[in-house]
Amino acid sequence: MNSPEASLLRLLQATEVRLAGDLSAARGLLDALLDADPDFLPARVERASVSDALGDYETALSDLEGFLCRLPGNDDIAALYGEILDRALRRQDDTLRRQPADDECRLRRAHLRWRAGQAGAALADCRRLLAVNPWHDAALNLQGNCQIDLGRPEAAIVSYREALEVRDRPDYRFNLGNVLQQTARFDEARIAYRQVLEASPAFAEAALEMAHCDLSTGDFAAGWAAYESRWQTAQLAPFAWRGERPRWSANLGPRPEATLLVWAEQGLGDAIQFLRYVAFLRPWVGRVVLRLPLALLDLAATLAVDCVRVADIDPLPEHDFQCSLLSLPQALNLAEPPAVGAYLHADAQRSTRWLAELGLADRPRIGLAWAGRQGWRANPTRDLPFAELRLLLDLPFDWVSLQQGVPAVDAAAFERSPLRRFPAFGSLADTAALIDRLALVITVDSVIAHLCGALGKPCWLLLRHASEWRWQRERSDSVWYPSLRLFRQARPGDWAGVVRQVGRALLAADSPLASAARTM
Repeated sequence: MNSPEASLLRLLQATEVRLAGDLSAARGLLDALLDADPDFLPARVERASVSDALGDYETALSDLEGFLCRLPGNDDIAALYGEILDRALRRQDDTLRRQPADDECRLRRAHLRWRAGQAGAALADCRRLLAVNPWHDAALNLQGNCQIDLGRPEAAIVSYREALEVRDRPDYRFNLGNVLQQTARFDEARIAYRQVLEASPAFAEAALEMAHCDLSTGDFAAGWAAYESRWQTAQLAPFAWRGERPRWSANLGPRPEATLLVWAEQGLGDAIQFLRYVAFLRPWVGRVVLRLPLALLDLAATLAVDCVRVADIDPLPEHDFQCSLLSLPQALNLAEPPAVGAYLHADAQRSTRWLAELGLADRPRIGLAWAGRQGWRANPTRDLPFAELRLLLDLPFDWVSLQQGVPAVDAAAFERSPLRRFPAFGSLADTAALIDRLALVITVDSVIAHLCGALGKPCWLLLRHASEWRWQRERSDSVWYPSLRLFRQARPGDWAGVVRQVGRALLAADSPLASAARTM
């Protein structure tokens, strides 16, 4: 890997060459730079601009996706991504108007439409292409991708299998494994992933999905071991540890003189979920330093563990060993999730301020979050359309919005709703203090669910049909958080059915909330 100074000098050289008009030479310099230093994000933005000018839209979009995976809140880069995507689509449209029989251009447009979240339009392109050439394996594979996005997993399975009949490629078989996993056909999914790894041993994504199958079905020992393959995947390799200190494991034995750095690797929800393991480090090392996102730092101060807490934007503190939070179960040899209750707590002063802000309650207060973090790419299967909540909002409760970042499509309906809403919270500690003043929280799969679970707060979690491994399948409780109750889609996209389940549960004769609402 280049030093930051060397990477910057090489970037400046490539920029000078671009400004001189030699786009191909600039692209070559940027390719070499990113081969040597793939995490140097400014070079990804520069190569995206050069690739866009050369008409290589796929590389441009891939570079910006890599940037936005690391920094999803960058509006300028998200806007640039949208501009390049629009330009690429217009180029394909122009070509197809002149040459409607250009199958490869149609396939390219289908890929771009799918990338843009236009699964229906992409599927139409695939079908038109397949009407002429029914054995076009790439179109069959992309058709499967579109069908998944449209909530048609069984149709996707057929498409992937047809693609594999034409050409047996590891990526097609990987896609088949993914949709089998989504439909809870875990044994079949494992077979597909094993076949991928037999053909392509370096296909780390297949090993990671094997881990997800194991974790989903409760085989935690196998799951945690296989989960370490995540550091070889394209998505997570940029987040792998780059420091010199070795990875810690309990197999090293007690090291009372050692300092262990434990660091957060993925989202805030993941960090909250795995903070429970820090308490189990006490017998093994003399000192623990927790390195966390700044938004989590205040809340982590309530963790009843003797450790130092630093923000991930601060200089790296001195340490002897390091371990990611999500690697702690395997490093501690703790296969089963430990039975713990609340391990984080609301700050008393913040909670008192929220009580004053909320005022006296004349009905039970329920917090509501219907969408996760809004980044550059929507997550339509996780997020619940706000309009679906009308049935609940008519019930006799005091509804409080916990939503941070209202999706644009929901903004108008949200403004007309009876939800009480507050300015953006300063940190997760503020959110925790507000949750402390609520009778119940209802949320989709987001950081709010993890926060409630870690606080021991009653929370009803609304899950899409193909939920994440941590929520397992076909159960209404959580092995991770005793205070959570799970409501699942009966079929892909069926949020209306989930909302009806929740409404009936709120008004059930044995519901303490319904009793309180009737007596107030």
